[in-house]
Amino acid sequence: MPSADSAERIRQAQAAASGVLGGQSGMVFMGSTTDRGPALHERQPALVPLTEAIAQFYDWTTYRREDFTERLFNLGLISTPSTEQAFGVWRNAVAQAADLYQTGRKITPLGVIDTLGGLSDGTGTGIGVGGRESLARTVKSVDRRVALPSRTDMKAAVTAIFQEALGRDPTGNEVKRYSNLIRTTAQKNPIVQRTRTRYDDRGSPVDTDITESGGFDLGSVLRDRAHADPEYASHQAGVTIYNWLQDALRAPVG
Repeated sequence: MPSADSAERIRQAQAAASGVLGGQSGMVFMGSTTDRGPALHERQPALVPLTEAIAQFYDWTTYRREDFTERLFNLGLISTPSTEQAFGVWRNAVAQAADLYQTGRKITPLGVIDTLGGLSDGTGTGIGVGGRESLARTVKSVDRRVALPSRTDMKAAVTAIFQEALGRDPTGNEVKRYSNLIRTTAQKNPIVQRTRTRYDDRGSPVDTDITESGGFDLGSVLRDRAHADPEYASHQAGVTIYNWLQDALRAPVG
């Protein structure tokens, strides 16, 4: 039995449905139920009046509403994971399901939402075991982010490369120039994270697979840039000559 708060929300949802839908009436196909009479094998459509179907949103458990809201957000059907936006999508899906039923098409509100989210071709009903509306689905998302080191880390990396490749510390202008190179490279090579989450019939997550690609190797970028500097060739030549002289001085005189 719904709580007092839930009952009030249901009443408000029914009133909102009547107002927003302009008095539209009709029955909504919510799945199929098994006939418990002699013909046990027969399944009958579970039909609910439109306003009652809309109000079911606030008769759900908090967990189901939150899961449903997250699902809509992942499908890109709402801009933020808010209950208000989720209710708006549910209300419209119920209205569309009612219109479809009047034309002879048995599609549940969840089936309508699957179609809107690209998870169905519009012919399914979204029905699970025993006539319950199935929440089974696979949700995919892609996240891109720029992995930009802090100024301190960039300066430390530039200094290390200069000492390694050129045998000296970088000037302030060189730190600035190489830091700009790092920023540009990071923006051109964002880290791409792809997430695939599979949900079971009750809407609970079963497994999640996360893969990452993109990004860049900071040391390689700085080293390649330093090696392209004419000073690098001069420094390496000087190091070679110095090492040759040291070897010559250590060689025995005979």
